[in-house]
Amino acid sequence: MAGEMENVYCFQLGNSDCFKVDRTKNSPEDRRRAFSTGSSESLKLYRTVETEYASELEKYIHQLLDAKRAENGEFFHVAAQELDLAIEDARAFVDKVQPVIYQAEQLRKESRLNEVVVEPCDEIFQVYQRLRKVRRDRYLIEQEIAFLESTIQVAIGRNAAMRGVASWRWQDRYTIDTERFREEQNELYQRYKRSSGSRRFCLERVDLSKAA
Repeated sequence: MAGEMENVYCFQLGNSDCFKVDRTKNSPEDRRRAFSTGSSESLKLYRTVETEYASELEKYIHQLLDAKRAENGEFFHVAAQELDLAIEDARAFVDKVQPVIYQAEQLRKESRLNEVVVEPCDEIFQVYQRLRKVRRDRYLIEQEIAFLESTIQVAIGRNAAMRGVASWRWQDRYTIDTERFREEQNELYQRYKRSSGSRRFCLERVDLSKAA
């Protein structure tokens, strides 16, 4: 989501092909000095990108370089040229998609829009076709992810972890029984409830075999 300008920065560990990619609202040099304390090798600022989509840019770069991530999760073993390419690819993608995503988010929050049915142009219909395909691909990928994760989980079994692969970590989660709260404390429920409605995006089903 669009916000205030932040810095996505890259620190290089000494002269090695090892970099840290992170973000900060403050000066990257201040972060560098803080990280360098107690380090046997010096960190130097390799490059920085100022953007209003810092969170999205950082995450996208991390995903592009995930196969090069170090064991501590904070650094990437990657050549400078490959890092630069990942940054430029991420910037191009984020700068293209985030303004559109932001516009769509604002439209979802508007309760009153023109109740008019518009006709799609060829470009939008191609986007629709692409969306149908990507949604299908996502479903198939999610099923494979579930299978692969479950395979590792079953292999770990009731043990705590599998070295260098994964671990079980218990996480407590608490929720409020809203139905019971409304029945027993209706006055408080009415006082503190908040509307969180939004427009729901519904994709129409078109026979794509006849649309070609």
